[in-house]
Amino acid sequence: MRWWSIFARGLAWPLLALMGGVLLSSAVSHLANSSPYFGQLGTPARGIALAGAVASAGFLAVFGWRLYRWEGGHGPDCRYCGGPLGGVRPGKVYYGKQLPDFRRCYNCGRDTPEL
Repeated sequence: MRWWSIFARGLAWPLLALMGGVLLSSAVSHLANSSPYFGQLGTPARGIALAGAVASAGFLAVFGWRLYRWEGGHGPDCRYCGGPLGGVRPGKVYYGKQLPDFRRCYNCGRDTPEL
């Protein structure tokens, strides 16, 4: 198992949620401090950063739960490498043919169809 790959793929959404919340909070706070018209935006800026942190914790909990279930043998595993799989994604349509829904492996990155 390439654990660095598993953690890099699994921690992408929590880090994006945290960084997005902090950056948006910083932008709103800067806007509130620079203009007298937006002076009341200073209080919601803290809430935006907190919402980003809560979303990040939620994404991290889902990723941890998937790893916990996979490690116990109850979660879905990749048919190619045996690694843990992510969430279900809808299949694409090519030339009028619907492909099956799939999960992407956190270890090798291949798609495993949901049958």
